[in-house]
Amino acid sequence: MKIKSLLLVIAALALTAQAKAQSDKLQIGVFGGISISDFSRSIPYTAGIAGTYEFGISNKFALVGDVGYQRWYNLDWDQRVEFIPIQIGARYYLKSQFNGLYAGLIGGMNFSRLSFDDSFPGRLSGYERTDQGYSITPSIGYVFGQHFAADLGAYYAFYGANFVDMRLKLVYSFNL
Repeated sequence: MKIKSLLLVIAALALTAQAKAQSDKLQIGVFGGISISDFSRSIPYTAGIAGTYEFGISNKFALVGDVGYQRWYNLDWDQRVEFIPIQIGARYYLKSQFNGLYAGLIGGMNFSRLSFDDSFPGRLSGYERTDQGYSITPSIGYVFGQHFAADLGAYYAFYGANFVDMRLKLVYSFNL
């Protein structure tokens, strides 16, 4: 009887470890978006890349860590607004096993760089500034199968001025 119980406990632990290993993911994503902040006239477009680690806590809930690179673009003159966000947060999946629709919220710190080249119209020729700020990104997304997801989010970065964009991120996941 003790051997049967021990074997059942070992089998349950093995299955739990196997299910847990399948719920952790490393994700690589690319995104594009439009600015909806006060800067939408001067820097209307954004694009970037992000790497995300998703750590499954239960069948529907995961903790996430996110690091990326984001740049805002202006097509008329050379301006560089670049962010490196480092964020942590959580996702809640409506279906179990980390599939289908989810809602997420991440927040953290950004390192930014703002620069203009010598052809900038006006008095800020050759200007460059680096700064740090905070950000928060609520999102909803959908996981398609085992490896692909799409994520629609609003990105808020808080500095002396606020940057806000709506973005669509396409993601490829590696199960760990």
